[in-house]
This record gives sequence, structure tokens and C-alpha cells, in this order.
Amino acid sequence: MARQQTSSEKYFRVYQSTWWQRRQRDWWVFRYLFRIFWLWFTVGGKLRREKRRAAREGRVFYIDNIAGGGS
Repeated sequence: MARQQTSSEKYFRVYQSTWWQRRQRDWWVFRYLFRIFWLWFTVGGKLRREKRRAAREGRVFYIDNIAGGGS
């Protein structure tokens, strides 16, 4: 049975690469990291603000109220 590739091998490695394939991979990695940073600044900022507000008001902070999870 052949070994299954890990996600880093699947998304970040280019085997037998040409110049163009490396550029495509670099662009993909840039967009991937940009999305992570963007979410950290936007969604993370909202979560941090709500957590501080809950601490000021003396109530429990439930992340499901912000993220929309749960039932």
C-alpha cells in the first residue's frame, strides 16, 4: 500500500518542478497565509473585543454566540 501524502506535501511541495510551477506554488502559499492573517485580524479582533466586554460586565463569554455554532 502506498503512503498517503501529508497536507504539507500536498499543498507546499512541488516535485519535479519547473520555474512556472514554483511560482504557482509560491502564489498559492502567499494567498493561503494572507487568508490566515486576515482572519486573525478580523475575526480574532472581534473575539478579543467581545471577550474584554464580557470580562468588564462580569459575565461568561461563550464563543458560540460569536461564531454561530451550537444548536
